[in-house]
Amino acid sequence: MKAKYSLLNIDGFTYQIEGNTWNSVDFAKWSPDNASIFSSVIVLSDFGVNAEFTQVYGDRSYSKFLLEKEMRESGIAIGNMEVLIHQNIKIDKLNSGLLFSLISSSELSYTRDKVDHWGGGSFLFSLYSLYATAIERYKNKEPSAFIFVLPGSVDILTVSNGKLENYESITGITVDQLMTDETSVAVNSLSEAITMQERIARLKLVNLYVFNIWDKTSSNWVEKLAHKTGLTIQKTTSEVVSIDGKSASSSITPLIKNLSVNRALNATAKKFEFTIKKWLPAVACLLGLLFAGAYNFNDDIKQDIQQQKNSVMALTKNIEKEQKYSAVNSVDYKRQLKDVESILQSGIQVSFNQILSRIYDASQIKNTVIYDLLEVEYPSDIGKKKIKITTVGYIDRGWKAPVIAFDDLTSSLIKKGFTILDSSIEVVEGGVSFAYELEIATDI
Repeated sequence: MKAKYSLLNIDGFTYQIEGNTWNSVDFAKWSPDNASIFSSVIVLSDFGVNAEFTQVYGDRSYSKFLLEKEMRESGIAIGNMEVLIHQNIKIDKLNSGLLFSLISSSELSYTRDKVDHWGGGSFLFSLYSLYATAIERYKNKEPSAFIFVLPGSVDILTVSNGKLENYESITGITVDQLMTDETSVAVNSLSEAITMQERIARLKLVNLYVFNIWDKTSSNWVEKLAHKTGLTIQKTTSEVVSIDGKSASSSITPLIKNLSVNRALNATAKKFEFTIKKWLPAVACLLGLLFAGAYNFNDDIKQDIQQQKNSVMALTKNIEKEQKYSAVNSVDYKRQLKDVESILQSGIQVSFNQILSRIYDASQIKNTVIYDLLEVEYPSDIGKKKIKITTVGYIDRGWKAPVIAFDDLTSSLIKKGFTILDSSIEVVEGGVSFAYELEIATDI
């Protein structure tokens, strides 16, 4: 996505990026000069931590829950911490690879609230969302090393067929070392790290992609590294920038422009608002088709759609009166059409509150049921008549043995109209942990 400003908060420093100009700023005091609904600011932050990579055993749908469980069992206190998943990679049926970072919940909340205050077009991203963006943009079937050179570290990603296989952050090497007389020492360290990555991933790497946060010199360290490792250098897009008045090149800024709003850490409602305002012409067109009689709905659903149409039309009029500063200057309809269809489809199906109400009713068994996760996936295809629900939770030791209470919960969910696609249970201290993959008809 394009933005008027980008803020890069990394290793304790913040840079304001406007066009090709970077200036150091104080993040705590910074604010955009236009805080209207169309002000656009992209904030990328490492939240003061390096990313980590691990594998978890279990269904990929529950990998975050399983990771948090492993951390608690290992004695890692995560009560006031937030696990951010940057990439969730399916290794096989029962194993997933996770690129994640563990950050302070209060810091995440503070930063997100600050960005939300700036307007509807402002979004917060983890710095490490750029890694997934790079892998998608430079997808290569051959095993490759993706190297990100940051102010305080160098991150190495082992990628094969567009999928992250391994990750390592080397804090002993910095961008300045690679651009100075210490190049040979740094290159030797990187070469050894890449060799170790090959052994861990059991791959023979072929290509080398390098992304510099900035390159202020004409150092040939990339060529030296390629020669030492036998990798083929692949071209990455870079731009000439001015950093605090000094000329440099950066291959990070093009990745920022290719970020998807779906990766933002803001609330879903905010992303929905941004998408719907960006896609008003397409939404109005699709609503027109709905009202032209393309589909037959009952009277209650038709009334709901009419209310949505009225809201969209009113929104259109309000936007015409506001400042005409758009966060996005060009529209890629193919890329976003599925988002619009999903928005419309969710509006003509059973609501989230109705689903939540049924799950609540089904959970009124004698034991206490606590839900840690509830995800609802509406189909974007009008022809599909099923909504998928994923739940993860805990049943305590109550009136009945937890395992028997789990059976009661399963039966109760079925009675409330849910189909059990898959379920799992694990005995833990004080009760059982459970996970369900459910379906429910769109016309309940």
